[in-house]
Amino acid sequence: MPRVRDPKRTRRKILEASYREFYRHGFQGGSINRIVEETGFLFNGSPICNFAVEMSPLDEGFRTRLCSIYEIWCKSIRDALERGQEKSIVRSDIDPSDEASFLVAIMEGGASVGKVDQDITFLRACIHTGQNHLDSLSASRTP
Repeated sequence: MPRVRDPKRTRRKILEASYREFYRHGFQGGSINRIVEETGFLFNGSPICNFAVEMSPLDEGFRTRLCSIYEIWCKSIRDALERGQEKSIVRSDIDPSDEASFLVAIMEGGASVGKVDQDITFLRACIHTGQNHLDSLSASRTP
């Protein structure tokens, strides 16, 4: 017999587990893995993207916190690219902020489409293309 989906129950269970997790450990100490263990749900794709799509329209505070995760992620990549430029490892003609946004979009988009398609092939292709793109940022390569 096929499993009956109950999105409202699922959402409530995840929110309740998330609340307990963040109450116990704080936002910075909270763990998606512990939430997954407690709920018994397996997240496919990107948990950040899943939460962003599902929760952002419902809770402005949650949306703001998720945006800060994306900002930290982009900043980490941007900072790494800037350090690479300072050491002449990364091409000087690229914009590290734009590249960071692009790389995050590839990872999140690849995970999301792979989830919808129920096939990891698309995500693997995105990762492969992303690696090729990163290689093209090398200062030893000409634009």
